[in-house]
Amino acid sequence: MQQPSSPPRITMSTIWYGVLDIFNIEKGLIYSVIALTTHPGRAIRTYLYEDRSRLMPPFRLLILTVAIGTFITIQYFKGSKFLDTIQPGLKDNGIERSADAEAKYQVFLSGLSDIFNNYFNLFILLGVPVIALSTFWVFRRKMNYAEHLVVNSYFTAYATLIYIVLSPLMWWKDYWFVSAFYFVFSVLYSMFLYTQVFQVKLLPGIFKTLLATLLYYFIYYLFFIIVALIVIAIYLAK
Repeated sequence: MQQPSSPPRITMSTIWYGVLDIFNIEKGLIYSVIALTTHPGRAIRTYLYEDRSRLMPPFRLLILTVAIGTFITIQYFKGSKFLDTIQPGLKDNGIERSADAEAKYQVFLSGLSDIFNNYFNLFILLGVPVIALSTFWVFRRKMNYAEHLVVNSYFTAYATLIYIVLSPLMWWKDYWFVSAFYFVFSVLYSMFLYTQVFQVKLLPGIFKTLLATLLYYFIYYLFFIIVALIVIAIYLAK
């Protein structure tokens, strides 16, 4: 009976390729970033209908970028930084609070900070099916909802990557400055991506992108306003 051959010895190269294999980024990541920067429409349509071997799979890229973005955000907001960012505006409302009300108010802020830190990644990921639904309604172009999910997973992953690149500015400026810059970039990039991937002319593409974006924010924030009201009611009831 033939004895099985021994595996090759472990080397630093073996370990390095093993680490790369965990994220499967040895092939595809750099190409994906370049393609999503220069010609996102063609790259995504190629992934959908022709060749899926070059671009990094959308959900893997999304999970990777969101995980890194979440880590950076938690590091920035850990401790009291989140409270320091929002508390002045909330305190300057001219409302006098009793000691008991102030204690509940502080508990609420602390709970809000915990929710933001613990579920930041979930907030981003939940946005993907919502924006996919919005583009599905607005653009269609004979794509099914699953294909819209792929398109918007790539969009969200790339936008999150830009957030990661911009994140050092949070320590130089502040979170709201980076957020404003990120928002403007996201809208402009979505116009660039959607007009290409859905193959529409520039002006109709811009109009439909803005319509899909407004629809997305309406659905997304309506959901979180409802959740926030429930959270506030729970904390105030304690």
